[in-house]
Amino acid sequence: MRSTNGYLAWLVAASVLLSPLAGEASEPTKGSKEQGASSIPNVTRLRARVLELYQAESQSDWSHFYELVSPILKKSKPTETFSQDFARGRSFEVVSHKISSIRALEKDKIPSGVDAAVAVAMDVSIRFKKGEISKVPNQTDYWLFVDREWYWSWRGWPYD
Repeated sequence: MRSTNGYLAWLVAASVLLSPLAGEASEPTKGSKEQGASSIPNVTRLRARVLELYQAESQSDWSHFYELVSPILKKSKPTETFSQDFARGRSFEVVSHKISSIRALEKDKIPSGVDAAVAVAMDVSIRFKKGEISKVPNQTDYWLFVDREWYWSWRGWPYD
C-alpha cells in the first residue's frame, strides 16, 4: 500500500499532528469486546461511525469520509485537497472490513481539547487493481471524541 503516495503522505502529516497517539498499538481482544469500555463514551455511536467511514472508503466517497475526519485534521487539510490526495494514485479498494477490538487510550496520550480517544483494531481486506485480494495486517484506526462526537484521526499499519 505504500504506492498510494498521496494517501500515505496525508496520513504521515496526520500522524505528526497527532504524535501523542502514534506510539499506541492495539491489543487484540475477543469478538466485539472493548477494553476500558467504561472510559469509552458512546461506544455504539463509535462503532457506527467506524463502519460508516469504511463504507465511504469502500465507495470512494471522499466527501463523506471527510465528514468523519477530526476537526484537528480538517484545520490542516481542506476538503478539496483531502479528496484529491485520497483518490490520486490509489491502487486498491477496500472489499471487507470488520472491527476486531476497541481500546481506550490513556488520558496522558490524548491531545488537549479531546475528551476521549480510542484505538480501533480492524480486520480489513483490499483488492488491488489487478484483482489480487490481500488482508491488511494489524490495521489500527485512531478515533477522537470531541464535542460529544467521534471523529477519525489517524490510521496506523505495522510499519508505522
